[in-house]
Amino acid sequence: MIPRTAGGLPTAATGEAKIILDDYEKMTPEQRKTRRITLERSLHDKAKTAVAPGWETFQVGRFLVLNHTDEKYARRVAEHCNAIFEWLDTTFAFVGPDEYVRQPILRICKNREEEQAFHSGGMYWFSDNQIEIVVSQDDEGFVTGWAVERVNRQLVQMWFAERDRDMSMAMPYWLEQGLDQVIGTARAKGKKVEFRIDDWERDGIREGKLTPVRNLVKMGREQYTDSAEGFFGRAKEAGGFMRFLVTGPAAKNPKTRDVLRDYMKNLKATVVEIETAEKAKGKTTEKAPTTEKEEEEQYKARSQNWQKREKELLDTTFEKTFHGWSDKDWEVFEATYLKSVS
Repeated sequence: MIPRTAGGLPTAATGEAKIILDDYEKMTPEQRKTRRITLERSLHDKAKTAVAPGWETFQVGRFLVLNHTDEKYARRVAEHCNAIFEWLDTTFAFVGPDEYVRQPILRICKNREEEQAFHSGGMYWFSDNQIEIVVSQDDEGFVTGWAVERVNRQLVQMWFAERDRDMSMAMPYWLEQGLDQVIGTARAKGKKVEFRIDDWERDGIREGKLTPVRNLVKMGREQYTDSAEGFFGRAKEAGGFMRFLVTGPAAKNPKTRDVLRDYMKNLKATVVEIETAEKAKGKTTEKAPTTEKEEEEQYKARSQNWQKREKELLDTTFEKTFHGWSDKDWEVFEATYLKSVS
């Protein structure tokens, strides 16, 4: 027997017990990985133990599947989700490269009514004790039905929250909405991911006057959503611009293919600078949550805090990313973008 010299590994909470979020900031990536794997195993074990009669469990790639419908359909959904995760790993490898993303639980219900019974809290929020995505079989089929875009968006949110929680909360509207729209149209074909043309997005861009990119990436949330015209026009432009960066001409041009990567890295740097300054002024007196409810409230409070700092985040990140661009650079960039979305 070897005497223990440190505390035991944490386990997933039950009831109102809760691990402490703030500890993550004091850990190394390897320590966080160890902790997350322990939580992951505990959540998986709990889910499998609690499965009701008539349900089956199996693993597909990185997803634990709890299935109450046709197995072929369930495997198709899980393979799609796994392909999206793999694509995110490759495309955004620079985001939290040393962080571990836990293996989600994918619950596939037999119908919409059963699915609704499993939903609790926010549909797009994940925590240390919540890594489950719930979907159900529908008559249209997953790939062509209503569910795929919602699931894709949940996958995006979970992946970014696991890789870099603070940056994911601080994302400006154009970046968050743009990612949701682009990846919402993704469909797995085997192990590859294909992106469908979003007619709603394209129509929204065509119907209004196209906003110059320089203005688009400096606009706050209210400017995107202050009216129906804004939501169906400017918000769709965010999707069109993100598509241009991720899968369009910008991704293939050596001069512009790193624009999105540089912007996200600079956003992260800005987040760190703001947090460091606040700590130095003694403004971070946030207490660690002790229950899951407190954790969710703290998550929302942090998110709202970043929304209050929106202009600072937008202006500073823009300046860091585009400080060396000339008017000619912008002219060429804008012309290529306009051509891609017209």
